[in-house]
Amino acid sequence: MAAELLRAKVLKLRELASGAGSADEAVRHLNSALYVQPKSVTLLVERADALVRLGDVGSAIANLKHAIQLAEAAAAAEGASEVIKGDGSDVLARAELNQRLAGMLDLRAAMLMQVGDHSTAVAYLTEAIQLLPHRPSYLMHRALAYTGCEEPKLALKDLEVSRHPRLVPKRRGKELSQWSAPLNAAQRRFALHRKA
Repeated sequence: MAAELLRAKVLKLRELASGAGSADEAVRHLNSALYVQPKSVTLLVERADALVRLGDVGSAIANLKHAIQLAEAAAAAEGASEVIKGDGSDVLARAELNQRLAGMLDLRAAMLMQVGDHSTAVAYLTEAIQLLPHRPSYLMHRALAYTGCEEPKLALKDLEVSRHPRLVPKRRGKELSQWSAPLNAAQRRFALHRKA
């Protein structure tokens, strides 16, 4: 009976969070829900999304990393490998969690590059690449960060790898077309460094 009441309270808090007028209010409701159910992967992911809306990408990344740790522990206990249970009422794919985390790491790196902290951006992008090694945009972003660190050889290596046929999606669409001009310019610039 007590477990059902707690579950109902968590569901009500999730409803309040999803209907909240502001991200700050959503975070408050999700904090309360996590107090009741601290090992809920779903609540941690939802709070990470709300934190991003608040502009707190660092805390969002910490929430997603914690969610992944909890999910992996639960999966190991159940003998599962690709699918993990959130809070008992839903199922999340490990790939989805990795994709969300990599996206947030990429976002944080972009923010760091805007303020000139390229070396920390490289670390975030390296982590994103480890999660999703077949995403060429992360390699291109890291090449830009290496450029800011004045590491042209490493930048060129990432640019070359990002254009490898196994990494580039069959439909080269928007994601890669937006980078073609800067990519070609960077390759020309780094070719000069290579000759020197």
